[in-house]
Formats: sequence, structure tokens, C-alpha cells
Amino acid sequence: MEPTASCLHHRGLLGQRYGEPRRLANRHHPVLVIHGRAGGAVPEAVSALQKSLVRFSRPLPAPQQVPVVVLSSPVPPAQQLETVLNQPWYLDEPPWLLPLFAIPGEHVVQDLPRAVALLSPRARGAIGRRLPFFGSWPPFHAMLAELVVCLRASGKRPLLLLHPSRQPLSRRFQHMLKQHVGADVHCPTLAALPGWLSSLGNRDVLVTFQLADNRYDEHIRRLLATCRGGPELLPPLLYWPRVQWLIRHRLERV
Repeated sequence: MEPTASCLHHRGLLGQRYGEPRRLANRHHPVLVIHGRAGGAVPEAVSALQKSLVRFSRPLPAPQQVPVVVLSSPVPPAQQLETVLNQPWYLDEPPWLLPLFAIPGEHVVQDLPRAVALLSPRARGAIGRRLPFFGSWPPFHAMLAELVVCLRASGKRPLLLLHPSRQPLSRRFQHMLKQHVGADVHCPTLAALPGWLSSLGNRDVLVTFQLADNRYDEHIRRLLATCRGGPELLPPLLYWPRVQWLIRHRLERV
């Protein structure tokens, strides 16, 4: 087995995809908030997570999928949230929001707070709480730190690859992430990607800080497909079984 694959399987990061839908043990209903693809499409990895997190509500005879609010949808996010919060099973059991974002970019800092502020007073009061965005979770940082140690012990050089953001908070987050995970953090723009990738070798492993497939990740894959002896690119985070477990674990214990 190749060194990178050995590390990933040993740490339980890659391998088997989602298992059977899992019942959430608590009485709180999560609402996933994502960026989405063009036109508001839900990425495959998010759709699989949505289906795997079956929520049971006592007034309903059948399990219901966890709802998803898509910020890139033509339907305004506040309108999507209002529709979700008007469902009858939220009358006695306030939901809480789970922002599925890797970095504190504009979606975390501006778009989601603006959507909540635009809700009607009744809907805004119906939200139980808003969890921190996924990329800030300490157990996730600890998991990445384990992977970095394993890859380096195998002769590889792990590099964290983040989507570029102009948010000052995002830049501070990058410095914090480097300290917590112990790997260099890079944020090349789409235009700078070809030159940056050409400077890397086959001992480099790119850990893209993306939860699901997006334009940035797909552009990297197209560039790497045209070169030999280049770096290895790991799949988006929601394809990692241990990331899936972290999300389920957090939802069951809130």
C-alpha cells in the first residue's frame, strides 16, 4: 500500500463511504447551511450526508431528512430558512444551524448572519442555536494534525490548501490553523494555481480544505491530470469517513 493510502486508512480517514442512515438520538433538529454549486445545486457529498442524518420527529410517522439551506440558490437564504422554520415539528423543538463551511469567509461572517437577521421575529426566535462552522472544530484540527504526523513519517510533505478569501478573519484563521495542525497553509487564486502546482513534486500531498466538490477543487484536478510526477490531491473532506463520524458525533451530543 502506498504511504499516503496507508496513513489515510490507518487513521480511518478514507475508505468506506456512508453507512446506513443514522438516527439522531437527541431531540434537536439540525439545519445544514452550505454554499452549494451554481444555481443552488447541492453537492453529492452533502446530499449523501443529508440522507445519512435521518431525524425522527414524534409528530411525524416517518423519518425526515435533515434540511439544507443553500446560500447560492436563487431563492434567498432568509426565505429558505423561513420555510424550514415554519414546519410544524419545529413548534416545540427548536432547530439549530450547522454551517458546513471550512473557513470563516463571507458566508460565515456576512451571508448567514444577514439571512438570520432578515427572518421574521417568530422564525428568528425559533432557532435554538447556531453551531460554529465545521472548519473551526478542535476535534477536526486534532484529526488533521494526526494525518500530518503520519504523512511526514512516511516521507510525504502535507500542504493545506484553502480557498482564497479577503476576509480579515479568514487570514487570522489561516495562521491559527498552521499552528494547530502543524502544516503549511496555501491559498493560491485560480489564476495562480498552474504556476504554484508546477513548483510541487510527487512527495507533496494536498489536503484541500473543502467540504465538498466545488469549482476550485475541480480546477486543481484538471490541472493535475495534465502533469506527471506532480503532487497528490486528497478528496474533499465530506468523503472522509472520520469527518462524517465527527459530524454525527457532534449532532448527537449537542
